[in-house]
Amino acid sequence: MKTLIAPLYLMAAATAFGFQELRQFTLEDGSAFNAAVIDCDSHVGKVDLLAEGGATVTAGIAVFSENDRDYLKQWEMCDRFMSPTQFVVIARFTADRVLHGEAGKGENGDALNMVCDACAYRYNVTIHNLSDVDLENVTLNYHILYKQKCSASESLSFAQQYPSPAAAEGEVTVSYAVDGSIPVPRLEANGWKMYATEPVVLTDANADFSSSLIVITASMETPDGDKLTRLIELP
Repeated sequence: MKTLIAPLYLMAAATAFGFQELRQFTLEDGSAFNAAVIDCDSHVGKVDLLAEGGATVTAGIAVFSENDRDYLKQWEMCDRFMSPTQFVVIARFTADRVLHGEAGKGENGDALNMVCDACAYRYNVTIHNLSDVDLENVTLNYHILYKQKCSASESLSFAQQYPSPAAAEGEVTVSYAVDGSIPVPRLEANGWKMYATEPVVLTDANADFSSSLIVITASMETPDGDKLTRLIELP
């Protein structure tokens, strides 16, 4: 056993993700002891424990009972999901030009153009699992708030009728919220996936007056029926 140098620090590390109580671990030979998990790495088959007596213990995962091995697998998966350097979410704002209206020929054969420019705004959300553990049953819930300036007379047509550029007089800011959910049944170790949020169409003429904000809440259901939740901070 190793001598405990900083017990308060190690206990904080062991409880950072909600595992606050000591657990009774049972070895294959039937002996048992109480400890809290500091770290678990199934890739190398090792676990670091903080024993009730105040010492750290490093042991092979294979020496524990089946129930303990299942617990350690779940602890490791939860630990990696909650780590901002292991489970990473990146959201990039995109805008795709779309055309709305009609185009045809006038009475004199000249072009009749009633097409107005607009953009379909959305976020591409990329999730990275930088750990050596597969993650399962992850859900990303997002809330996007778009804001755009336009004249007061045109504010009711926001995101539907594509208002003209904001007038200096009577200018108002209108908002449009988009909520959605992205299920991720499985994310392999050292893997990544990209998803697109639901789009919203805003007038291209007012693009310089537009802004947006996205908030993502990630959750993961654990094998024992619990749910971990993280609020993803984005730039």
